[in-house]
Amino acid sequence: MLVSILIPVYNAASHLASCWATLEAQTHTDFEAVFVNEGSIDATEQMLQEKATREPRFRVISQSNQGVSAARNSGIALAQGDYIAFMDVDDTLAPDFLEQLLSAAKNYDCEVVFSGFQEELQGKWYTQIPPLPLHTKLEAHQICQDVWPACLRSNQLNSVCNIFFARSLV
Repeated sequence: MLVSILIPVYNAASHLASCWATLEAQTHTDFEAVFVNEGSIDATEQMLQEKATREPRFRVISQSNQGVSAARNSGIALAQGDYIAFMDVDDTLAPDFLEQLLSAAKNYDCEVVFSGFQEELQGKWYTQIPPLPLHTKLEAHQICQDVWPACLRSNQLNSVCNIFFARSLV
């Protein structure tokens, strides 16, 4: 099942090699990586174009710098996958990230799947687990009761980089 991973980039030449490596290491290989170049003035554009000619799963969109939200929206408009994931160019994905989230989406018949993540703060790594019931499909009333309040109380749900969406929902 095709997954579209949307990656906004701006002057990201120094991060591209590690970004590509984390994508190429995915155990679920039926994905497209859509890089949205936001008017980079370093070597980003050239590096992306060269990589896309060698890696058919990688696509490049170029536009003027309009901000990360506009970049993500441009990626959504061109995404071909059944599911959409977002990442930032300096993120690292576990090799089974796509496989695990796709499996959860299919097994629980979900349109949205949250994952935990690790982040580095001042040289220390912290594991963040969304403050939601694990391995559970939430119904609409639970989302209103649990998810929205959790979003307001926690920074663990303030990023799209640990969320997997059905494209039909987005």
